[in-house]
Amino acid sequence: MSAQILRFPAAASVLYDVRTVRRIAERAGLDPRAEVNHFVRSGYSRAYLAELSERARLARIPGGSA
Repeated sequence: MSAQILRFPAAASVLYDVRTVRRIAERAGLDPRAEVNHFVRSGYSRAYLAELSERARLARIPGGSA
């Protein structure tokens, strides 16, 4: 498997979203690096950010299905 270099945009909004993904992943007990990689592969999708937030929210709820 060859390594793939992903271009990382320097836009402030994208950098903020990446920090948000890291913070959500850490709070939910997920691997921040893996979640950021998924976010980058999704094309910096706000839908992925919302899905990650929902998974973290469900993990915090007692009896949640995450």
